[in-house]
Amino acid sequence: MTPGHEVLVVDSDVVSYLRLGKDRVAAESFRTETRDARILAISFATYGEVLATGYSAGWGDNGGANDLWTAACALTQSPPLPVLTNNLRDFDAIARQRPDLVVVHPSRRDDQRA
Repeated sequence: MTPGHEVLVVDSDVVSYLRLGKDRVAAESFRTETRDARILAISFATYGEVLATGYSAGWGDNGGANDLWTAACALTQSPPLPVLTNNLRDFDAIARQRPDLVVVHPSRRDDQRA
């Protein structure tokens, strides 16, 4: 790792090495590169790819691809941004996989203010 970089943006392929363990040698080399970073970050695109990979692998019914992108964008913020939608079926499915996703809908107004 280049000295002096406290934040490191990690690309999708590296995330797959680190999290899916497909190649232990590569994973360890990338893990070494991340040791000095204070913050590891991923882009919204990487987050969407991770969610899409889970969807493709049958990890659950997570809605359409655009819903995954929208959820990924919301989840990149800290704290995550709420998503206002009329598509409760798809976004609730995503929220079951990612409980930190807040799904907002007018029918839930009283629940959302609690």
